[in-house]
Amino acid sequence: TKLFITNYPNPFNASTIIEFIIPSQGHLSLTIFNLQGKAIHKFRKYYASHGKYKYTWDANNIGSGIYLILLRHNQEISYKKVILIKYFQ
Repeated sequence: TKLFITNYPNPFNASTIIEFIIPSQGHLSLTIFNLQGKAIHKFRKYYASHGKYKYTWDANNIGSGIYLILLRHNQEISYKKVILIKYFQ
């Protein structure tokens, strides 16, 4: 089984829910990068069991744009492109 990562909503405003499934236990890290390759948000790294995980990314302090969510688990990497669209009422 391969790594699986998704988020919703996408595009999003303010926050998005990131869900992923890891196939086996191992070291896990989840990082969000801008398109210039700078890590702008790092979730904690830890040793995780296999299963389904869910995080909420609060992007209120970040500008509109395209970002990459990068999931690393043992030697596997999976990524997801997300779009943050800030709008004001």
